[in-house]
Amino acid sequence: MNDGVSMPRADARRNYERLIQAASAVFEVQGASAALESIAKQAGVGIGTLYRHFPTRKALLEAIYADKVSALVAGVPSLLRKMSPDKAILAWLEMIVDYSAQYAGFSGLIASAAKDNNSPITAVGSRLLAEAQKTNLVRSDVTIVDLLRLLNGIIADITPEDRERTDALAAIIVAGLKK
Repeated sequence: MNDGVSMPRADARRNYERLIQAASAVFEVQGASAALESIAKQAGVGIGTLYRHFPTRKALLEAIYADKVSALVAGVPSLLRKMSPDKAILAWLEMIVDYSAQYAGFSGLIASAAKDNNSPITAVGSRLLAEAQKTNLVRSDVTIVDLLRLLNGIIADITPEDRERTDALAAIIVAGLKK
C-alpha cells in the first residue's frame, strides 16, 4: 500500500542525484560559473527544485566535491606528522591544485572558501598556516584567506596540461610566505 509518504522522499532523492550528476557534468565543461538553469534543465527538473536542494551555488559545489573537501580536511594531520609545517602547506596547496586541474568546478569552491571563515577548507587551512607561523617558518601577517585568494588566481581555469606550471606557481606563493 502506498501511503504517499515514501514516494515524495524517493522522488526527492532521485532529483538530488540527478542534480549532482548534471552539475558535475556541466561544471566539468563550463566551470563553476555555469548557469544553474542549464544544470536544472540537464537534470530534467525545474530551477525551483535545484534551489530547494541547493539554496546557493556554494552548496551545490560543496555537495559535488564533498569527498575532495573531506580529503583536504582529513589529510592535514597526516601532513603535519610527515613533514615540517611549511612543507605541509605546500603539499596541501598542491592537493588543491590537483583537484582543480582534475575537476573544473573545484576552483569555484576554493573561491567560495576564501570568502567564508566557516568553510571547512578555511578552518583546516587556518590550522595548517598557524602551525607554520608558530615555528616562525611563515610570515605572521598572512591569513588563510590571503593564501586561498592567491591560490585561486592560479587555479582559475586550470587544465591538466597546466599542472606542472601551476605547481611551480604554488611553490612561489609558499616561498613568499617564508620569513
